[in-house]
Amino acid sequence: MEDAINDAIKSRQWQALQHLLPAYKQQPDHDLLLYYYALGGIYRSQNRHKEAIAAYQTIIDAEPELVYPRFDLGVMLFENKQYQQAEYEIQRARSGLDSQMQQLADSYLEYIKQRQRWQFDASINYEATDNVNNASSTRVINWGGKQWRKTEDSLPQSAHGIRYALEASRDVNITGNHFGHMNVDINGVHYWDNSDYSEQSTRLAAGYEYRDIKTTFSLTPFVEHNWLGGDSYNQMLGINTYSRYQLNDKWQTSAGLGYSKKEYRQPSLSAKYDGHILSTNGTLLYTIDPTWLVYGSLNWSDDRTEDAEKASIRRGISLGTTKLLQNGLGVRFGTQYAKRDFKAAGTLVYPFIREDKEYRLQSELWHNKLSYKGLVPHLNISYLNIDSNMPGFYSRDEFQWLISLQKSF
Repeated sequence: MEDAINDAIKSRQWQALQHLLPAYKQQPDHDLLLYYYALGGIYRSQNRHKEAIAAYQTIIDAEPELVYPRFDLGVMLFENKQYQQAEYEIQRARSGLDSQMQQLADSYLEYIKQRQRWQFDASINYEATDNVNNASSTRVINWGGKQWRKTEDSLPQSAHGIRYALEASRDVNITGNHFGHMNVDINGVHYWDNSDYSEQSTRLAAGYEYRDIKTTFSLTPFVEHNWLGGDSYNQMLGINTYSRYQLNDKWQTSAGLGYSKKEYRQPSLSAKYDGHILSTNGTLLYTIDPTWLVYGSLNWSDDRTEDAEKASIRRGISLGTTKLLQNGLGVRFGTQYAKRDFKAAGTLVYPFIREDKEYRLQSELWHNKLSYKGLVPHLNISYLNIDSNMPGFYSRDEFQWLISLQKSF
């Protein structure tokens, strides 16, 4: 039976091993180390890494000089994001490995170091929009026997510019599955033909993160400052939580919860829009095959402002898919619907509570054969329609397209 177990281990026939091991364990002269080696392999194939690690640790505790099981233990610790322990076990095993396996060990050790260095992402996009000021195209508002005519500045304005982003992040394994996380994010858009609507944002975040092969959980306080048209606009202080769980090879779920406090620089805006935002979201993702995935998500937010007329609750749903074709063509498509209900009646024109329905379509197209030094151009197209019961102010359409280039280093 030992020969059958060894053959199953070499050929990775984990289902067969599950039938062999119970009977093998009942044999009075069974090899305990072989049993735990096979059991650990089964657990590893099922992504049950904590149990696999415990099985291999039993082997190492009994026979500390066995370098190959120790190396396998280090690899499983690596896969389970326990980088400090993985580095320790792989380094201890390295000197006893053959030259080819030493090269593999060095690759793991270098990857552990690389993953804990600062990571940088940069992107630059050309952007064009036909409604940069988020305005309704209605020129004349008629209500209650009265008429209001909008100025040209109050109608939709087009803009063309460059959107940019630079992000630096670092994750440091403190011990076990526990990490410290740091992030700096600078992004914005500069419109050369409508600079009053140019934006810039800087966010600093640092917090805690738990990771293993199936799970991610983070708790991250942040501070953010925003500029509009070159002038200080508002600042936000808050905290975000995020969790992800891999249900199996096909299904993955994630959820987020956030709280932020916002303060505006201008007194006129501060009196209306200062307040708090509470938000949450959940996503379910299904992988059809390694090149094709689909997802659905729900989101909810409560924007509590000083002026109850501006406060609102927003509920939304999103569906989307990403597909990479055999010839290197990539396609991403998404659709979103949201309902936004405000909390108090209007006072300027419409004497009732505002309700908005939002419809959004987004698509992205790229081709890997167009890559140049790791840069692949992406064509992004989006369309937004807002149907408001206060149409003269808030019903609007927006068409936007951009070409983006992104680089990680």
